[in-house]
Amino acid sequence: ILKVSDGRPDEVIDTSNMMTKKNITFATGGIYEIKLVGKGVNIGTRATTNSKAKLISLNSFGYDFKFYYEAFTNCSNLVVNAKYSPNLAGNVTSFFQGIKNIAPSVDLSTWDFSRTTSVANFISGTAENLNSIPQGFMGFSNGSRFLYNAKLANITKIEIISDSLTSADLMFVQSNFRGRLIMKTPNLRNIDRLIYGYTNVPSLGEVDIRNVDNAGTFNQGSCMTQASVDATLLGWVNNFDWSAIAPVANKFTFRFPTSSKYSNSPAVIAAKAFLESKGIVFTNLTMA
Repeated sequence: ILKVSDGRPDEVIDTSNMMTKKNITFATGGIYEIKLVGKGVNIGTRATTNSKAKLISLNSFGYDFKFYYEAFTNCSNLVVNAKYSPNLAGNVTSFFQGIKNIAPSVDLSTWDFSRTTSVANFISGTAENLNSIPQGFMGFSNGSRFLYNAKLANITKIEIISDSLTSADLMFVQSNFRGRLIMKTPNLRNIDRLIYGYTNVPSLGEVDIRNVDNAGTFNQGSCMTQASVDATLLGWVNNFDWSAIAPVANKFTFRFPTSSKYSNSPAVIAAKAFLESKGIVFTNLTMA
């Protein structure tokens, strides 16, 4: 049932008209509420850019509604106030790309991503800084562009937990995250451009790189402090069990930001040597 708050009669949606495009026109300007009541409905906003800009608040995802990928793409004035997770299964590419923001009362870290398969640009390019982001258990194998160009200045920690994730290519590219990055991803293989475009790159010592074989142009950030470099090298050695990882010649090349330095601490020097013994090649890296 389609309910509109301007007093018009409710419209029944069934198999006879469910595929018909719905155009809702209002007699006078103002703020109106539109409700869909039922279940098993597929929802998307395949409207013009001008019409999408008129959507200002999303208050509930309903019960068992299904959403198209790009469901709310470019709804530029949209603030999501729906506290409970939608049915996120399969392809959720560009679900919230280009929206205004997620309300502070909504905690994206509680949303269920265990059944998602494609997540590119899920919440990229928001107009305002986000106060929460997807965290925890993830079901997808390819995290490419998951938080691409997301505004993450208010986020202090990102934690991704997944046995499925094999590729994190461009996962956080051009975001402004500066907090603690944790990736419990034992089968991760591709980190090409994971944080491409960063400046002041944080420590990566809690990112599980043991099975990585492609770092590509991992990071073109303009700087990484010596403290972050040290924490990255020490973390990779001390946070993970390498006993089952056999040395492989030229396992992958890891390009630190230009002119990165590590300290002359014996522990840091030993950590770098250990990682090199496993076949990791470091470039743009010299001792301070």
